[in-house]
Amino acid sequence: METRWGKRFGRYEIIAEIGRGAMGVVYKARDPKIDRFVAVKTISLTGHSPEEQREYRDRFFHEAQAAGRLLHPGIVTVFDTGEEPEGRIAYIVMEYIAGQSLEQVLSRSSQKLSLRTALLLTEELAEALDHAHAQGVVHRDLKPANILVTSEGHAKIADFGIAILNSARLTLDGRSLGTPAYMSPEQLEGDAVDQRSDLFSLGAILYHMVTGYGPFQGNSATTVCFKVANRDPIRATSLDPDLPAEVDSLVARAMAKDPSQRYQRGLDFALDLREVRQRLSKDAKGGLQFSKTGEPIVPPVLDEVTHDSSANSSSLTSAETPILAAPGSFTLVPYQAPPWWRAPVVRLGMFCLVALILVGVLAFQHFRPSRTVSQVSAPVAVGVAPEPIPPVSDAGSNVQATRKLPNAKVPARSVPDSRLDIHIEHRFSSADLTLWVDDKMAYQHPLKGQSQKHWNPFRLDVRETESVRLSAGEHSLRVRVRSLPDQFDQSSTISGSFAKDRPALLQINFERQRKAMRLSLR
Repeated sequence: METRWGKRFGRYEIIAEIGRGAMGVVYKARDPKIDRFVAVKTISLTGHSPEEQREYRDRFFHEAQAAGRLLHPGIVTVFDTGEEPEGRIAYIVMEYIAGQSLEQVLSRSSQKLSLRTALLLTEELAEALDHAHAQGVVHRDLKPANILVTSEGHAKIADFGIAILNSARLTLDGRSLGTPAYMSPEQLEGDAVDQRSDLFSLGAILYHMVTGYGPFQGNSATTVCFKVANRDPIRATSLDPDLPAEVDSLVARAMAKDPSQRYQRGLDFALDLREVRQRLSKDAKGGLQFSKTGEPIVPPVLDEVTHDSSANSSSLTSAETPILAAPGSFTLVPYQAPPWWRAPVVRLGMFCLVALILVGVLAFQHFRPSRTVSQVSAPVAVGVAPEPIPPVSDAGSNVQATRKLPNAKVPARSVPDSRLDIHIEHRFSSADLTLWVDDKMAYQHPLKGQSQKHWNPFRLDVRETESVRLSAGEHSLRVRVRSLPDQFDQSSTISGSFAKDRPALLQINFERQRKAMRLSLR
């Protein structure tokens, strides 16, 4: 497609080309009717069959119809649409944004944003998505290239190019829509998607902003798609130990493989982001920096660039993206490298030193002279009654004697010569575990819980191990787990043989979705 310097699309005068891709070009243009700058996005249907041209043209204008209803500060506004009669080039007229795409921001030397900036941008994007979803519009291709960061440091979602009305069902059969690195698992599998698919993509973008890396890396689209569907991303705190643990919780909930475990609305995501952001102190590492007067310290303002999903941002030369200065405006704060003593290697060394000290203390406790028998309290075994103390025959004698009754039978007592280790994995916020051995309650213990507010679906099961002494032989075990907050109360029974001086392991776990309790004895 030729650059149309001095040409028009309808009444719009082309001023400059600001993006180009395989499907079309994005121009900066002027609307002479109201004397304002706009962005004109075009698509070229050359090389397609008449059926495909008609299908894609219909889809293009449906995009304008859907996006034209979205009026929100965090969404690029659509003004007009049309088609050039000569070249049969369809175009859409949008709000012109002075800024850069988030993809260009992340491609700079720092590779990532400060934590406060990333949380603020994600919060704005979540609120914008909540507005779009309320209008029945799902973006389906949310990625850094489709997010514009204004010169004031605010985020706007651009290019609802493959957004569709949920009721229209305009998805093209047999075509993969979106970018695999940020697509949800259900979208990759070709299933129906809703607003939760966009929230998955937003969680992946937050991960990229705070770590400098996409959550799913691979040398081919096939590898990336496999990881999206089957692998969990490395925790953000593993890549940057200075990040708070709340970031892992936010990302994990947004990017849960099961849509029912994700945020259900963009507003819910935005509120959690705001809560974490407000808990960070003003002088926190990587946060916003303020001057003595209370004004934010402003780095260079981003260049005026509007991006289209079909345009390749890498094709823009450095001459097209000069760095401007705008005193008094607010924008992104560059990432500050942590001091040397916070480096992961140094922290690892300190951890090893503490571990060696603890090992030394434990070794000293183990090898020091043993206490006398009178100083040691014997543990109480399950099902064993304490032996009565025989009476003393003489107050002045050191010999204890017992009185034997003729023809008396001594009752048999079970000897605690075996051990049962109980290992449980659960996700309850609060629960109680009760164990019966041969219909006699032998053990009761409250289980540790995890926060439901920041529930993490990526291998965050609470694991606990306890031990119970019991006699060797055949026993029937009944386990009950009860959790009032989670409305769960189940019991299960299992039998087994217990050998002398040979511990057995009772494994208790739960199915992820239905939480059905399962027992196994080894």
